[in-house]
Amino acid sequence: MRGFRQLAILLTGVMLMTPVQYAMPRVYAREADRVVAEAAAEETEETEETEETEETEETEETEGTEETEDTVETEDVSAGDEPELIPDPEEGTPELTGETEETAEEGYSFGYREIPGEDIPEATERIPEVVRFAADDIERVGNTELPSQYIPGDLPPLRDQNPYATCWSFASTALAELSLIRRGVDIGIDPIDLSELHLAWFSYNSQTDPLGGTEGDSNLLDSAQSYLDVGGNPGFAANVLSSWTGEADEDLVPYPNRGSGSYAATNGVDHALAYEDAAHLTHIYEVNPKTDRDTAKRLISENGGITISFLAQNGTSASYSASIYNSSHNCYYNPTNTWNTNHLVAAVGWDDDFPREYFNIEPPGDGAWLIRNSWTSGSYENHQSYSGYFWMSYYEGSLYSKSYSLVFEPGDQYDNNYQYDGAMYNGGVLSLGGDRKAANVFTAHAGGDGERIKAASFYTSTADVNYTIEIYTGVTDPDDPESGVLRDTITGQTSCSGYYTVACREPIPVEEDELFSVVVSLSKPGATPKLIREGDYSCVNWCMITASSQAHQSYSYNGYSWNDEGKSGRGNLRIKAFTCNGLQEDGTAEAIRLPDDLKENGLTLGIGEYRKINAIIEPATATAVKLSWSSSDPSVASVSQNGMVRGIAE
Repeated sequence: MRGFRQLAILLTGVMLMTPVQYAMPRVYAREADRVVAEAAAEETEETEETEETEETEETEETEGTEETEDTVETEDVSAGDEPELIPDPEEGTPELTGETEETAEEGYSFGYREIPGEDIPEATERIPEVVRFAADDIERVGNTELPSQYIPGDLPPLRDQNPYATCWSFASTALAELSLIRRGVDIGIDPIDLSELHLAWFSYNSQTDPLGGTEGDSNLLDSAQSYLDVGGNPGFAANVLSSWTGEADEDLVPYPNRGSGSYAATNGVDHALAYEDAAHLTHIYEVNPKTDRDTAKRLISENGGITISFLAQNGTSASYSASIYNSSHNCYYNPTNTWNTNHLVAAVGWDDDFPREYFNIEPPGDGAWLIRNSWTSGSYENHQSYSGYFWMSYYEGSLYSKSYSLVFEPGDQYDNNYQYDGAMYNGGVLSLGGDRKAANVFTAHAGGDGERIKAASFYTSTADVNYTIEIYTGVTDPDDPESGVLRDTITGQTSCSGYYTVACREPIPVEEDELFSVVVSLSKPGATPKLIREGDYSCVNWCMITASSQAHQSYSYNGYSWNDEGKSGRGNLRIKAFTCNGLQEDGTAEAIRLPDDLKENGLTLGIGEYRKINAIIEPATATAVKLSWSSSDPSVASVSQNGMVRGIAE
């Protein structure tokens, strides 16, 4: 039996009616969930019976005792000790089961994972550039002298990762929200709330991009743990986001609660949602917060925040030792834990004069980062605690030497992302400089009416490089990226190592099936700049990443001839091109219509199912078109601002 409803969809003032049918509610695999849960419980009991009783007693003592701060404040914590963990009052009893990784040292659990052997960012001698502020009245540091204290007044609400090991996704998504808010960018979501679950799922369940350029690349889970419990890395997450897999609207893919019967937690996310996003990443800045503190501060001021990774007492819940966290002054400093990191947060401000005397263990100097954690929800004003916003000493012993700052634009800034680098691991570099160059060759095939190249991007592991980007169209020899017509040359300078999107001076038209290329040259006096390529990576009990490269995709130039990098199997170069549909820009939209199959057959959805409706704008060359979607009955079906319809009820 099926219910039938009429759904009214409003697009820029034009009322369009299309029938939408909804199936009866599905009964998801609750019984299977129960069996899995019982099996997990039996396995846990069996494991606990073989464990040392000392650990069990310590856990029970932690959970059953309400210690006062005065009782434990004098406790001396040194390397190798196992301090008693105290729950943050906001969170209650710390969850210490279900998310502990076997490789975690000293009993610490993982949410954040380091990548062994990854490059530590070089210090930049340049001030990071301002990336197209949408609002001129936003107060920023820019090129002026840094203030001694910076606490922004527009911090978004805290998001709670509980009960999963997804701090890496929460911190990365926080950077997206902070970037959009800080720069005054409107993405049609108010208030801005982006989906951490979307990023978590598709980081380990990659899908080929809509243009087919990443076919053969894969990022997969290689663990018996859930994708929500295995942990992750912000560098991996940033590369996933650069492919336009996210950031999605939270309403589209909401975060689940453990034990709630969430379909997404048990079965994952519909693969059709992989490239349904509200915001696109345009820049990745890498910085060492320990040695390049001023650059880290400027990135916070300009972009909203940077990631901070450190070794928490528990990487997946807000438990702590009162010897290293002072609840009276809401500050954290642990000089002894220096061997690893397990938790990712965002730094959103700083105070150079934060007194060293406030910390329970006095650091070498004053100063602290304002940290945004992900172990509670609410506002900055109401959640100044270890679970929410707290201060971390500049001299934190476990502070990792690599942080990221991200920049985002609206998801409709461009229509198409031409790319080959779908693997999220940065697997190697190509040395440039002198006459050496790098290039990707693409075939325009996104739409029958042609396209306009609007921007290109590249990823370099070298700070302070000078770049030249050349765009060629009508390439006649696929093995020679320069065999076409040079249509644009864009030059500039970078500051931090990272990923940069550079706009063309004018849109460049390309016909359907026309070959075009993006050629990148980098230079730095006295140094050999490096361009990053994707690569294979495998870590037992974590993930398996495969980079697939084919002939006629990525090329290197050695000063004499072009070499096909794809044939080498070393992974494609991180060079992309971004286009908009239509050969010419036309500011007038004459008509908006729905696809023919919807007009003829309507739309059938089960409860919880999704379908993207791609409105057809005529002519295709119309510019500055912003569609507004609404549902005539949100209790039956919801529709997001990018046209994603979800069945709610019969």
